Order: sequence, then structure tokens, then C-alpha cells
Amino acid sequence: MKKLKTSNHGSTLIEIIMAILIFGIITVPLLRAFLVSANSSKKSVEVSEATVAAQSLVERISAADIDELLKNSEVLSKGARFCEISNGTYTELETAAQKHLKGTYHLYVPEISGGTREFDALVTISADNKDNEETIGIYSEIDTMINMRGYDTIAEKAYIAQCTPEPNEGGYVPVLSINELSRNITISALRQSNDYEITVTMHYENSAYGFSKDYSESAFIRGVKNSDSDEAAFSVFLIYDAYYKDGTYTEDVSIENNYWQELDFNVFLVNTSEDTANYKTNYTASINYKNQHFDKGGKTQPRVFTNLPSDTVSYSAHSDHASVPLPISGYLVEERAKDRRYLISVDLYRQGEGPKEKPVFSLDSQRLY
Repeated sequence: MKKLKTSNHGSTLIEIIMAILIFGIITVPLLRAFLVSANSSKKSVEVSEATVAAQSLVERISAADIDELLKNSEVLSKGARFCEISNGTYTELETAAQKHLKGTYHLYVPEISGGTREFDALVTISADNKDNEETIGIYSEIDTMINMRGYDTIAEKAYIAQCTPEPNEGGYVPVLSINELSRNITISALRQSNDYEITVTMHYENSAYGFSKDYSESAFIRGVKNSDSDEAAFSVFLIYDAYYKDGTYTEDVSIENNYWQELDFNVFLVNTSEDTANYKTNYTASINYKNQHFDKGGKTQPRVFTNLPSDTVSYSAHSDHASVPLPISGYLVEERAKDRRYLISVDLYRQGEGPKEKPVFSLDSQRLY
């Protein structure tokens, strides 16, 4: 029986090299796949958390009072700032005029959390939308209401008591009535610190009899704040009878605002008299608002609203350098174009990175306020 020969000299160098080469060929792709998978998993988690952060930010914007947000960026988040973007860097803006450019606002919002990570956000809120060019009815608070309805009767009684008509050639003594009286209305504002005293004065006159009487009512509006927007600081409602006498006549209504460079206020002229004798065909009103705020383009907002027929009322707005006619709608509702549909874009960046880098996640949304 033959014995098997054995060798204990080990593997040759060539065999070792071949083994290492084969091992490398097998493991390098596996290692690369592992690294790619780990990196992809990390990226997936980052995008997932960025998605949560972006959605949270959009929900905050949707829940916020948009007018307050566009005045104060920290309504959205502490540290949020209005900015402009230049060469991939943020430049903080201070004034309301700077913040708004063609209906678009940019806000830099730092440290938005989506889970284990925090991001810096660039929020763009745009009102550049055709829907915002259409006029809509604006809700107006009744900050003060002044009722002047009873003074026509009071003025007539005073006129009859004070004046004695002379008999005519036939011995007939004319019967005096309010029909011989002219009436003008003045609405004025007097500031006392942050309060305003609103006074309505009705002036009755008959120069032939030397009769002249003023009747006034006042009311206070407390805690008025100056407005840096085109919105009225407060609203005044005047209740009165426009058709107070027979015949054809024109009534002057003067609104005196000495603080027009700081604020405007709305005036609602509420006519409660009935057109039982077709008065409105004989009645006209000339309304002069002295003064209103005009923008740099020489434009101003309508500030007078009434239920009188629009074809019987003329309305002019005045400033120290301009006077323009403005429309009257014939309705007791303020109507104007107002930004109400906004396009919202959120770009999230890794902390410390800015617009120079590609955002981790972007989200677009649209909101109607």
C-alpha cells in the first residue's frame, strides 16, 4: 500500500496575490454599494425632515394674519427678517417701502426644525396675481356713529321762532318752514394724543332773515395708530336725512382732516330719509375731503361711501398740491383692490448655507386670505 505525499511548504506568492485580487474584486463594489446606500439613507432622512419643516412653515403662514405678518416678520418666527437677495447673500430690510417690491416679499427664517436637524429658510410671498387686481368689499369697523337726524326739526323751530316775515302787498304773511333754509355739513377731526375727537356740524342759514345756526355732535375714538399702509385708520358713520326739504338744492359736505400726512379716515354718509316726493331728482351733494393722503404717483384711495345715488353726488379729494375727483359707488361698502391670493415658496438650506447653494428641499403653495 502506497502512502500519500503531503507538502507543508504553504501557498505561493502568486496564489496570495490572486486571492487578494479576487477578494478586492468582490468587496469593492459591495463596499461602494454600502456607502451609497448609507449616504442615500442619510439624504432621505434629511429630505424627510426638510419636508416636515417646510410644511410646518407653510402652515404657520396660512394660520397667520397676513396683514400683520407683512408688517412684522416675527409673527412668523423669532429671528425672521425681511430681506433682499443679492449674489447669494441676504440683506436685511428695515422699512415697509423696502419690504415690498412689485407685490413680492422675501423673508429669511433661521433655525427651522424638522426633527433632529435645523434648517435656514427663504420664504417668498408673492401677491403678483391677477385676482388681486379685482375690487372687493372691505369690512369696516364702526369706530364711531353720530346721529344728526333730529336737527332739521330743531333748526326749523328756531328759524320760525326767531324770524318774523313781513306781509306781502296783498297782506298775506308767508309761512316760514325749513324749505327756506340752506344746510351745509362739516365733519372734522381733532387729535388729542392718540385719541381723536370727531365733530359733525350742521349749519343752517337764511341770509334774507339774518338767520344762522350751528348744531354739533361729537364723539371720541380712542387709541388710534398711524397707518403705514393704504388702509383707513378709523371709520366715521354719519346718520342723517339728506332729503330734508322740498325743491331743488345742493348741499355741501366738507370733511376736514388736518392730519392727512399721517393718516386717512373713512366717512360713511348714511341717508335715512325716504324718497317719498322724488326728492333725489332735485337733490345734489358736493363732497370735499380736505385733505387726503396722495402717494408719489399722485393717486389716493376713495374715503367717502354713501347710499345716496351715485349720479347725485360729486366727491373730490384734496391735498396741499392736488385735487382730484373720485368715484362714488352708491353703496355703504368700501370697495378696493386688495391682495388676498398669495403664492408662497419655501426653500430650505442647511444651516449656514444660503441661496448660493442648492436648497435641500423646496415647497410651493397658494393661499387665499
